[in-house]
Amino acid sequence: MSILAPNTSYTFNQLFDLKLLSDKLAETFGYAFSRTKLNLPQTQQHLS
Repeated sequence: MSILAPNTSYTFNQLFDLKLLSDKLAETFGYAFSRTKLNLPQTQQHLS
Protein backbone atom coordinates (compact mmCIF):
# COMPACT_ATOMS: atom_id res chain seq x y z
CA MET A 1 0.00 0.00 0.00
CA SER A 2 1.40 3.38 -1.02
CA ILE A 3 1.55 6.20 1.48
CA LEU A 4 0.60 8.63 -1.31
CA ALA A 5 -2.82 8.74 -2.94
CA PRO A 6 -2.82 7.17 -6.42
CA ASN A 7 -3.49 9.44 -9.39
CA THR A 8 -2.70 12.50 -7.26
CA SER A 9 -0.14 15.13 -8.16
CA TYR A 10 1.96 16.52 -5.31
CA THR A 11 4.17 19.59 -5.18
CA PHE A 12 7.50 19.37 -3.36
CA ASN A 13 6.08 21.42 -0.50
CA GLN A 14 2.97 19.23 -0.18
CA LEU A 15 5.13 16.14 0.32
CA PHE A 16 6.69 17.70 3.42
CA ASP A 17 3.33 18.93 4.69
CA LEU A 18 2.29 15.27 4.93
CA LYS A 19 4.68 14.84 7.90
CA LEU A 20 5.98 11.52 6.60
CA LEU A 21 9.18 9.97 7.90
CA SER A 22 12.06 10.63 5.50
CA ASP A 23 12.87 6.95 5.05
CA LYS A 24 9.26 6.10 4.19
CA LEU A 25 9.01 8.93 1.65
CA ALA A 26 12.30 7.90 0.02
CA GLU A 27 11.13 4.27 -0.09
CA THR A 28 7.94 5.33 -1.88
CA PHE A 29 10.05 6.62 -4.79
CA GLY A 30 12.39 3.61 -4.80
CA TYR A 31 15.25 5.19 -2.84
CA ALA A 32 16.86 4.54 0.52
CA PHE A 33 17.44 7.17 3.19
CA SER A 34 20.38 7.22 5.56
CA ARG A 35 22.10 9.73 7.78
CA THR A 36 25.82 10.00 8.12
CA LYS A 37 28.14 12.50 9.75
CA LEU A 38 30.32 14.40 7.29
CA ASN A 39 33.79 15.61 8.14
CA LEU A 40 34.15 18.58 5.83
CA PRO A 41 37.36 20.57 5.44
CA GLN A 42 37.56 23.83 7.38
CA THR A 43 39.51 26.97 6.61
CA GLN A 44 41.63 28.95 9.01
CA GLN A 45 41.43 32.03 6.78
CA HIS A 46 39.47 35.11 7.86
CA LEU A 47 36.25 35.44 5.84
CA SER A 48 34.87 38.90 5.27
